[in-house]
Amino acid sequence: MYRFKYILLLSLMCLLANTAFAKVETSGFLSLTGLYIDSHDNYRNLSNGSLDYGSHSRVGLSFTAQLDSQWEAIVQLIGMPESTEYEARPQIKLELAVAKWNVDDHHTLRFGRLRTPFNLVSEYYEVGYLHPWLAAPGAVYELIPVSSYFGISGMKKFDLGKWSFEVEVISGTTEYSGQVVASDTTSIGTGMVGGAINIHRSNFAMKLAYSGQQLDLETNVFIPAGTTIPGDSDSPYSADITASTPTDFGWTNIYAFGLSYVDQDWLFMAEAIQLETKADQVFALSFSRDFKDYYGWYATLGRYLFNKKHLLHLTSSFYEAGREGLTEYQNELGWNYYSSDSSVFKVSISNIYLPSDSTGGFIADSIVSELDLERSNYTLVGFGLDLIF
Repeated sequence: MYRFKYILLLSLMCLLANTAFAKVETSGFLSLTGLYIDSHDNYRNLSNGSLDYGSHSRVGLSFTAQLDSQWEAIVQLIGMPESTEYEARPQIKLELAVAKWNVDDHHTLRFGRLRTPFNLVSEYYEVGYLHPWLAAPGAVYELIPVSSYFGISGMKKFDLGKWSFEVEVISGTTEYSGQVVASDTTSIGTGMVGGAINIHRSNFAMKLAYSGQQLDLETNVFIPAGTTIPGDSDSPYSADITASTPTDFGWTNIYAFGLSYVDQDWLFMAEAIQLETKADQVFALSFSRDFKDYYGWYATLGRYLFNKKHLLHLTSSFYEAGREGLTEYQNELGWNYYSSDSSVFKVSISNIYLPSDSTGGFIADSIVSELDLERSNYTLVGFGLDLIF
């Protein structure tokens, strides 16, 4: 399987390089983001009182080759930080490597490394210019840490009156390395099947998506000295430790829903996602917690001003990790200035709140300690510059 992956990716690269038979178009983006927080937060890789401008910035480059009237090849590279030991170091990811066959006007097949179709902006959530937020709401877009898969996608398009429909079916495998809550690195391998329905009419869009997958998780978690974990030990850890645990999540279901409305004056977007799993143990912690259901949603309301040069928007989001797990609320107020057709400057301020009665056996201080937060109610200020070229 791995040999097949590399052969396919190499073949796509060769197709792109063969400019004698294909017209190759190049595009890219740059998202520079600065964040300031009034509490130390290892979950978001931020330190109290310091300005972080590296861990959430992105740069991307895409190549699209039109091979003939039916076939395209697409490769996208993204430079971004990798979180490890609570530090960010640069890495380059092969985000997309796709062979696309436009069978006819209504049917499309895609092969290779593809984006998972769970969210409204699944295809471009890394490209800050193309969505209103400084960063896509974590309550939904970071709830499922797998954003791409290696496999096949089939899509059928049709119209019913003024409504347009796209029905997509997907199958493949996924791998992921990154940071999950207090974890340093995580590897996920899944066999996945699923699909999505996209519905469009004028300024309105809606998405319904489902995925079923065999989810296997191997996690390394750093637990600092002084941390007390109820159910595991009655006294704090005397030294820093790193716990490593493989977890078989069994068959995991993901349900997603999203809708949006955009016109000359208003913007509205809302999404919800739920993950159901049979895991008895997660995040490599040795005590039993009911982290079986994960749920998140957000809603964004925005108002365009001065010929759509400015956008004021408010986003409220909610995240719950398990019926008795961590709960987080976030309210964010943002302002965007579109200085041209290819650049936007963004400013936002957020309040993040972990309610003390939401931790199901954990007191708030335990959750704060586990995530290395200094308090459960804090403020995050961010600004960014997004460019496309």
